[in-house]
Amino acid sequence: MPLPLLLASVDILGAFRDNDWLGKGCILALFIGSVFMVYLILYKWAELARVEFQNRRFEKMVDRDGSWEKLYAESRRYTESSLARMLRETYLVCHLEKWFGTSQGIPLEHRVEIASATVGSTISRVIQEEERRLQRSLYYLAMAASVAPFIGLFGTVWGVLSAFQGLGREGTANLTSLAPGVSTALSTTIAGLFVAIPAVIAHNYLSNRASQILSSLESFANELDNAVRKRILMDGKAGRRSATS
Repeated sequence: MPLPLLLASVDILGAFRDNDWLGKGCILALFIGSVFMVYLILYKWAELARVEFQNRRFEKMVDRDGSWEKLYAESRRYTESSLARMLRETYLVCHLEKWFGTSQGIPLEHRVEIASATVGSTISRVIQEEERRLQRSLYYLAMAASVAPFIGLFGTVWGVLSAFQGLGREGTANLTSLAPGVSTALSTTIAGLFVAIPAVIAHNYLSNRASQILSSLESFANELDNAVRKRILMDGKAGRRSATS
């Protein structure tokens, strides 16, 4: 049966009214959590989509133009791109440390090694910061996926307990004595699953997308490190030729 027809066949409001105060509290808590969860999923999905879109555009620009200065100037337009941020940070370090240009008396091989170590430290820092940024807020989805079933289970146990107490008071198994407890048990279980299942699916999906972005960032980091080495070697060889001419 399709989900809309299934929901239409169940009196959701009636089931909520039949709950006792604790069952209603559990359902309200799960409802508030589900609203927050939906907002978080949409926000994180949009954030990752912007990062992926800007990464693709910036990567195409890198393939078209290998000029460091132009790429640095253009990278400031890509505020959400992980690749653009890594290039900006790397360029700034190389510019401040004056790794590009003349060798300043440092042997070329040592210059390459020192620059590579400095750039590697910068790249590692950027990767760690980007990982925290991309994984940010996903913790709450994981928490919702793990906590919601326990809230539903708590309501279930409470409802079963209430049903048995009602049965004990009445002395006979009739619907009047069992209905509130059974309604609490079933409705809180369903509410917990309605929150937990989408949270698990969304968390796994968004975490996978974040991992793919980080994987592409690490590949770009290797290319960037090689590009820095190549630029320093080219500048060093050009400086040697100008000195001998």
